[in-house]
Order: sequence, then C-alpha cells, then structure tokens
Amino acid sequence: MPENPDLMPAHMWDWGDGGKVEVKIKFTGPVAERMKKKLSYRTEHPTQKVKGFGKDVIVSFEVKNPFNMIGWILQFGYGVEVLEPGSLRERIKEELNSMKDLYS
Repeated sequence: MPENPDLMPAHMWDWGDGGKVEVKIKFTGPVAERMKKKLSYRTEHPTQKVKGFGKDVIVSFEVKNPFNMIGWILQFGYGVEVLEPGSLRERIKEELNSMKDLYS
C-alpha cells in the first residue's frame, strides 16, 4: 500500500508494484448464468472483458495484484475456475486445501 492513501489505486486489485497481469476466470453452471446477467450491467474492474462459450463464461482482467482477487473468486464456490495466471491458480488450491484441512 502507498504511504499516502490519497495515491492508492481506486480498485484493490490494482494495489501493488509492478506491471499488470492478465487474469482469466471461467464461470460454469448456474454461476455462469448469474454472471452473464450481472456482467451485462455491472463492471467488476475497468479492464473487464467477457466472452461466452456455450454455457460457460470466461472473464479476463488486467490487474496489478491478482492475489487480492482470492476472496472475490472463492465466493463463487465450485462454479468458478482460475485459468490464468498459474500463480493465482496455485494460491487458490492452497486456500482450498487449508479450508479442507480445517473441516477434516
């Protein structure tokens, strides 16, 4: 986070240093249907691009800190899959394994 909060980017996915990373997320099943409707009138991030493939929806974003997206992604449960970047996909796996261990 910047020392001066007034210089902080408006969107938390853009907090951090370095360049932007492309994030691709696939929504399936009932979640895809909800996202198709929602994303037709709402933008989650200024770089959002939406593509429909049959019953699936692939949404891409260019963000500085994809790890700040984890909470947003996990809210969709089994109806979401991170396609790119691999580093975010791995972090999601780690989060899910930690959650599984908690309930074992």
